[in-house]
Formats: sequence, structure tokens, C-alpha cells
Amino acid sequence: MAVGYESGYITLYINPIFWNLELATTEYKYGAIKHEILHIVYKHIIRISDFSHKNLFNIAADLVVNQYILREQLIESAIFLETFPELNLLPYQSVNYYYNKLMDLLHNDTAAKKMPNSFQNLKSYMQAEDKHQRKHRLWEIENSLPSIQASIAEQAIDKSLLDAKKKTKQKQLDNLSQSMQQALQQMQDTSQAQVNWQRILRLFTATSRKTKIRNTLKRPSKRYGSTPGIRIVHKQKILVAIDTSGSINIQELHFFFQELYYIWKQGAEIYVLEVDNRIRKEYTYTGKPPENVSGGGGTSFEPAIQYANQSYRPDAMIYFTDGYANVPKVRPKIPILWILSKDGIPLDKFAKFPGRKLKIT
Repeated sequence: MAVGYESGYITLYINPIFWNLELATTEYKYGAIKHEILHIVYKHIIRISDFSHKNLFNIAADLVVNQYILREQLIESAIFLETFPELNLLPYQSVNYYYNKLMDLLHNDTAAKKMPNSFQNLKSYMQAEDKHQRKHRLWEIENSLPSIQASIAEQAIDKSLLDAKKKTKQKQLDNLSQSMQQALQQMQDTSQAQVNWQRILRLFTATSRKTKIRNTLKRPSKRYGSTPGIRIVHKQKILVAIDTSGSINIQELHFFFQELYYIWKQGAEIYVLEVDNRIRKEYTYTGKPPENVSGGGGTSFEPAIQYANQSYRPDAMIYFTDGYANVPKVRPKIPILWILSKDGIPLDKFAKFPGRKLKIT
């Protein structure tokens, strides 16, 4: 049983033989699912790249999550703090803490004599064919991907966890461990939109090209009285260009897609262009991050503006960029808003660009 990130989704993999035979009771099944979910909450599935010793990280990650699961819900081979009795490990610590303790044990020349139980157990769990190592191999595959994709995966995890948090009653949230509450709160604090998109879109797009007709009982038909009337719903059609040139770092891309999600939540119809010196990819945004991002070349703002003028004709255009490129010679025929990243060009040096500008500070 394992959890991983694949094609924009967090995926749970289940070996049916393991599920039916080793997880023989309902309690064991509950425990196994909790175990995998906790690896997502603490982002172990994407953090493995930060640690040099992968097998050691796998053990440390299991030490973290198993503390939050009832003992009767864990199979006998599960890893616990007392698996390493001589280390006197403190409870409810970070994966870094357990990793460093295990690393010290591994490189202690006299550990086999002074801490025989801990040393032998560690050696046993570090075997490549150990079940605890096999089930985490997906994490290593994911972290061999380009760092841009890893950043998108982290965004997808944040989104899923925050969506789950919104659906959970406060009383149930209060019953979570303090460390998990802190992890969720930190995630929420860092994932808040930096721009008040509700206000920006209301002021920025004066008209709307797309409308929907809905039946509504709040506005009865004047002709028939009680039958549903109709209401015209305006939906903004926005073209979002994302600068994917070589000067854009991972943090900036993470910010771009985070803000894109909050624009989408306002109910706008969004079409995305990934652009460096030409349009690399285009797609309708549906609230999920892309599987990967294309680009890495030089920067030119003209291809996206030409696309807006000639092909798509949106109500408005939003361009996420660091701003390091020449002023476009093509003038936009629709309103354009430039969102400059924190590490981008100073706002005063961007004054000659057409449209409105906003720099995140």
C-alpha cells in the first residue's frame, strides 16, 4: 500500500493481496489508510529529495506518522519509537529530528555494542527489499522529476488538504493533534491569495462577453406568475499568460499557479498560455494544476498579446511575469493587468508597459 502523486492527482495504490491478507481486520485497514494520509499531510511524498539517505528518510517518516495512529490499528511489523530503545526518541517530533537521530546511530562506530537492539533493527529496516522501503519507492520516482513539477505537486497537495479542512467541522479539527493543527494552519497562511481578486476583477473587467441564462424562482415570470423566470448570468472570459522563461524560479511559478487558482474561484472562465519567447502550451484551466510546465527559454511578451488580439479576444488579460523583457511593440486591444513577482523588476522600471501593473511585495 502506498501513496504518490501522478498526473495532477494524489493517488492511493493498493495491493489487493496485502489488503485482504495482511490487513485482515477492519482496524488494520483503517490504520493503513491513516498512515498513508498522514504522509500526505506532512508532505513526506515530496520532501524525500531534501534528504541524502533515502532509506533512512523512509524510516524517519514512518516514525512520525505512526505516533498519530492507534496501536491496535497498526500491523505488528510497524515502526515505533521503541523500535530503537537505546535512542530514547522524543515523541511528536519532526521528520528531520528522527532522521538526524537515525543518521547518528548509523554512523556510530560503537553502536552495535552500545545500542545493539536499535542498531540491528535499523539495519533490518534499511534493507532494500523491506516492505517499508518498497512502498516508498514512488516518492523517489516523483522526486526525480523536474523541480517545477515537484512545486506543482506540492500545490496540489495544499489544495486537497485545505479543501478537506473546509469540509471538516471545527469540533473535529479541535480533536487533531497540536502539530497537525499547526501544519494545517501554516499551510493555510502560506496559501492565501496575495491579491484581492474579487475586487480586481470587478474593477478590471467592465464588460463580459459570455452569458448564461438560468431559471430562478427568485424572479418569477411576469407572464405566468408562478413559473420560474430567467436570470442572465455574466461570466468573465479571461486570458492568463504565465511567464515560464528561464528567469522564472520555482517559487515564482508556485506563486503564479496559486494566484491562478484564486482567480478561477471567482467564477471566471480562464484560458491559460504558458509562454517564454513563444507560446509553449495552452489549455482551459479547471482548478487543477497542470501535470508539468513548458518553457525555459528567453522572454517575449508579444506572442501572448498577439494571441489575445487575434485569436482568443477575451474580456481581459492577466500576465504573470518577473518583467525582465523588452516593452512589447504589439499593443493590446483588451485591458491587460501585469502581475509582477516579488523578485521581479521594480515597478518604476515597468512604467512604459501598457495596461495596469501590480507588484507583489
